[in-house]
Amino acid sequence: MKAPLRNLLALCLAALAGCGGGLDAQPAESDALVQTVGGGASAPAHPAALANAQFLRRLQSARLTVAHRGVRRVEQHWRIGDQAQELSYREQVASDGAGRFAIEALEQLSQESDPAAASDFLLLHQARAGFTWRYRDFAVRDVEAFLLNYDLVPLGSLTVVLGRACDEYFVQRSVGHAVRYSIAVDRETGLVLRARHETAAGELLGLVEYESLELAPDLSAVAWHAPVTLEEPLARDPEAAARQLGFRARLPRNDGGVFRLLEAQVITAPGPDGGEQRWAKHTLTDGVEVLFFLHGGNDPAAREDVVRVAPPVGPWNTAEGSLRGELFTCLGRVSVDELLDVIASTL
Repeated sequence: MKAPLRNLLALCLAALAGCGGGLDAQPAESDALVQTVGGGASAPAHPAALANAQFLRRLQSARLTVAHRGVRRVEQHWRIGDQAQELSYREQVASDGAGRFAIEALEQLSQESDPAAASDFLLLHQARAGFTWRYRDFAVRDVEAFLLNYDLVPLGSLTVVLGRACDEYFVQRSVGHAVRYSIAVDRETGLVLRARHETAAGELLGLVEYESLELAPDLSAVAWHAPVTLEEPLARDPEAAARQLGFRARLPRNDGGVFRLLEAQVITAPGPDGGEQRWAKHTLTDGVEVLFFLHGGNDPAAREDVVRVAPPVGPWNTAEGSLRGELFTCLGRVSVDELLDVIASTL
């Protein structure tokens, strides 16, 4: 991999690790929800869809608007070749219900032969706090996109988590890359108290489950998360965005396809010459999963168009390279084909 491409990928990972310092940027939802019909025509939403939309908006806002603190067990499962890998740990989370949050790994539960590696994991978790809170777990990130891309199936059963009554739902992506979740939603608050992430074949990829929960707790001693990267909103007007960046932003397609633009930002980072360099970061969502597209303007080493697909890390895929003389990277918990489609839509 060329050095500029390595630098871009490192920047991308650092930007994602340090993101998030306040309220999640959530696009306003239209009051006139529509459903995709046949070959892309639209019609007013069915009453059942409107009821789902109301429930999904509650699900979307709960973790941001419900003041709470708790301890969660987290499991992550993936494969390297034929070898199954697992990481499990406990973390403490807190939200003041007004946008501030804190998240801290308490202990690693999976076996780790190297004590130094376990200590490094706790530090890495702290460095990735913004990404973890905003993007790691199941969440409804865009209601309209969710209704177009996912099936929400109530299982009709009452389950109890921490002595609290919860409704269970099965969530499955209905287009493209198969993704499914089983979630337990607290009836009183709308918080997701348990979420299982699985492959289409039912293989467990991840589990997040609350082991303790306090509502409206005393949060006076909490050290709230602060972002570690310098970011600012990217103007939607192409000319204004070009003035911010110093180059023309390549905007991913946002025309009602699978992915919708969630937020666009400018990242300022050290450049190779010791000065500052600006990058455009676009965050897209299909309603649940997120996809990131970063590009940084001119690639002085570019001789030809190059797109490289990295080996997957669990459900995460990455494509990076240089196109038309500009560096880019695109990554997400989606299929490689979907990454390449998003890249192609920027050309």
